[in-house]
Amino acid sequence: MEFDFRASLDFVTQLRCIISQKVRDLSHDAVLLEIGTNDLGSISPEIVDSDIHDIVEYLHFSLGVKMVGVCLVIPRRVRESGLPDAGFNLLALKLNQYLSVLLDDTPFALVWHHEELEYWIAPF
Repeated sequence: MEFDFRASLDFVTQLRCIISQKVRDLSHDAVLLEIGTNDLGSISPEIVDSDIHDIVEYLHFSLGVKMVGVCLVIPRRVRESGLPDAGFNLLALKLNQYLSVLLDDTPFALVWHHEELEYWIAPF
C-alpha cells in the first residue's frame, strides 16, 4: 500500500487550522492531545509519529503553548470476542515507542501514559 504524502499534509494543515482557532480562543498554557488512534488504520506509525511531532512543535513555536502533552494510544480489544486486537495493538505499541523516544528530548512536551490500561497490551 502506497502512502499519499499530500493527504497527510492536507490533514496536518486542516488540523493546524482547527487547533489554532481553539488555542487562540482559550489562550492555553498547556494542551493535552489524545491523538493518533484513528490514523493507525490507514497510516504507518512512523508517519503518524512525525505528524504528531509537527503538531506539537506548531503548538509550541507558532501558538505559544508552553507545554504539550501527548497521550499514548490505548490498545484495543475486539468487541465481539473481547480478545486483544493484535494488529491494531502492534501498531499502537510501535507508535507509542516512537512517540516516547521522539518526545523524550523535547523540553516543551511530555508523554502521558495510561498506566491503568497497560494490561490491554498483552498478550498479542
